[in-house]
Amino acid sequence: MIPLKKDFESIKYCHLTIQKKFVEFLLTEMTNPDYDSLDNEVISKKLNFINELIPLYFEIINQKFKSIEKIESLFYQYYNTTSVFKTIIESTFVNTFSKFSKIAISWDYELDIEPIERYIRIVDKIPFTFPSNNDSLKRERYSNTSDNIFNGLSQEYNSLILERDNPNILSVGISNSYANINLPKVYDIIFDTRDLSKFIEQKTIVKCAYNYRVLFHMDLWRGHHSHCLIEVIGDIPEIFDELPQNGTKEHKGIGLCTKYDWEFIKERNQSLLFF
Repeated sequence: MIPLKKDFESIKYCHLTIQKKFVEFLLTEMTNPDYDSLDNEVISKKLNFINELIPLYFEIINQKFKSIEKIESLFYQYYNTTSVFKTIIESTFVNTFSKFSKIAISWDYELDIEPIERYIRIVDKIPFTFPSNNDSLKRERYSNTSDNIFNGLSQEYNSLILERDNPNILSVGISNSYANINLPKVYDIIFDTRDLSKFIEQKTIVKCAYNYRVLFHMDLWRGHHSHCLIEVIGDIPEIFDELPQNGTKEHKGIGLCTKYDWEFIKERNQSLLFF
């Protein structure tokens, strides 16, 4: 049986935020002073392992690919050396995985998420009739919302009604929001998730959301699909014409991100990120 195979598999597909934290735990465990009484040969192997591990940590910091796979390969390389070091390296990784499994890592908010993961994915167009008044904003649907917050929603809803004749507003479906996001949110880049060489530097505003299709909200919830109204500033790119109506056929999606995050996103292997 291959040691720790399931543990490595479980972390390969985690957010880079989580992978980075794992390697920080591993480095801490590897430099544990309890191992300082080892003989010179074992200490030398340990230092060599750390020297090879540190560049992989910075690969994760710099949003590189397959870094966990490389760490796994490094583990097996050193695992198959001397019996003494085999015990040490296995114990180190077992302790790391055990400690790592017991911590809570915040990844609900935008600043918790690595830049390479921070993009909105639009998957379809959703039929939408602009409201002519705010009668459909039912107070009883917001029973857990304070009067102050609901009054703010009402103001935003009234502002939305004034944009009913804006031709640049599109009604779209967004898949799996990458974080909890306060709206409106401005993005700088529109890109084709199927081909990252196809992108446009053009501002798009995610203006509001209809979670569960009826609850008007000025935020997105991490991991949730949402019906959103977006405004494209300037001429609407032709790529939006490719979106299916209401999910009637599969589409890999149109991405929206900031200019800063795009520098990381465009470097990532498409087959790993967009599926």
